[in-house]
Amino acid sequence: QKGITVDTAVVLIDRQEGAFEALAKEGVRLLAVFGAREMFEYLRVAKSAIGEKILAEEDYQKAMRHLSQYSPA
Repeated sequence: QKGITVDTAVVLIDRQEGAFEALAKEGVRLLAVFGAREMFEYLRVAKSAIGEKILAEEDYQKAMRHLSQYSPA
């Protein structure tokens, strides 16, 4: 609709790949329930209902390397 101004965006997971900064430049505040690092930290130690690891250490390390391209931990 014409004339609507967005000043806040709400997301479940902020992938932490620069959206916070990009939106801030446009005057939009980003609110996230979780950040990607937080999600991967949780999945690193979480277990399934049958006790199996949900996220392999190799996949966790790969995700952290990817995220480090955008900002340090």
